[in-house]
Amino acid sequence: MVRKNFLWMLAVSMVMGLTVLSCSDDEPGNQGDDGEGTGSDSPKYGVNFTLIDSDQQRYKTSTLVTEDLVGNGEYFTVSGFESIGDKVYTALCPLGFSDYGIESGAAEGYEDLIAEDEETGEKSISATVHPNQVWIGIYDGINNFDKKPTIITDNRISYATSRYRSQFYPTICAADDGYLYVFSNSVAKSQSNEKNKTTLDAGVLRVNTTTNEFDKSYYFNIEDAANATFGKKLSFFQVWHITGTKFLLRMYATEGKYDSTSDAKMMAIFDSQSGTLTKVTDFPVAEELADMGRFVYVENGKAYIPVVFQKSASGSSTVQQPAIYIIDAAAAKATKGATVQADGGITAICKMNNGTLEKYVIAAASSEASYLVPATEAEINDPDAVLTIKVEGGSTETDAATHWLFPNQKYAYGLGYRQGDAGVSYSFELKSDGTLGKRSAEFTMPRFTAFGTRDQYLILGAAAETSL
Repeated sequence: MVRKNFLWMLAVSMVMGLTVLSCSDDEPGNQGDDGEGTGSDSPKYGVNFTLIDSDQQRYKTSTLVTEDLVGNGEYFTVSGFESIGDKVYTALCPLGFSDYGIESGAAEGYEDLIAEDEETGEKSISATVHPNQVWIGIYDGINNFDKKPTIITDNRISYATSRYRSQFYPTICAADDGYLYVFSNSVAKSQSNEKNKTTLDAGVLRVNTTTNEFDKSYYFNIEDAANATFGKKLSFFQVWHITGTKFLLRMYATEGKYDSTSDAKMMAIFDSQSGTLTKVTDFPVAEELADMGRFVYVENGKAYIPVVFQKSASGSSTVQQPAIYIIDAAAAKATKGATVQADGGITAICKMNNGTLEKYVIAAASSEASYLVPATEAEINDPDAVLTIKVEGGSTETDAATHWLFPNQKYAYGLGYRQGDAGVSYSFELKSDGTLGKRSAEFTMPRFTAFGTRDQYLILGAAAETSL
């Protein structure tokens, strides 16, 4: 039997100014329940949560041990945070078995999947053997991430997340009808071993947020909907709620593709009421695109998305610069907005508000540095407008950031993902003259693989070794 008497660990750091997360003198994962070293018998894995209060410029961390979280012996991480009322919903994503889970006997029957570390002797199974199930964790507010959430589950779709390398991109969205929509792109179909593969198509369920139960009468198959629209069964990489019951899906262009971003270059509108999928017209064709921003801005039934084009052909002097495209959900139609002269690409856009002034802000990069580029609404929506990275024109140089989050549209938070290492977070605010000013606090904090916002808070999470 897997032990149930886990002790929860909470480490809190709330220091103004430069904030560095501190640890105990013991190495993570080297203590058992009695506080003495017990080797591989110790539970190993959980989720580290980081909660940043953007108004106060403070943060705290907490840890939830996720070994055997749902009773199947596997450990879990999280993907996405969505707030409805006083609840915070997150998708629980199974990661397979740690040494602890294998020693408990829960991996019986899957011995052929076990890998052993030559140096430590620890054993693991690196992917779930329960891919035909989805789990949602429900928290009461934002101060209980160290407690086991209420867990609901369903077996009509696979687990709900999209993955790019070690990042988990959210695929759960609250809609205007009060439901939480849970999308699975069936990323587990990309596993090489049949025991780790899901047999379920990409699909969507919804959660009744009054009863906090899956709606057993609701299910749509995204791949079947794509087949009706595009003539082939397609999955998706990302999803955003735009308005009402309409969602924007970043679709794969190739049948059988379920992971990476290289092929995810088509846009479609999914109507969760009718279950129909409509191709977005007038969007650049996949062959023209190098990438697009993973952080979009949604307002008044429209989604603003950064687009990066392929480099010019060899010998050509023409380079098509990145641009903002505006997608109207009702019409399923895209229009080109401003061009941005940014050889390093553009990754995020949001409208910021300081109480008296509003401006759009674009995260852009040149070959030398990264910047935040402000723009007016008229400029953003003008297909002939060309925005340049010029400090004298209002652009603000930043440190390189892999993620940009905009809590309450009041601050721009740059987050640096450094794979297994600690990252740095810093923020900017819109000043009265329309430029962006860097705020006083920088945070050096644990790695993160999941992200979201609630009011003025940023919520980050990542699977990590823990001590109990």
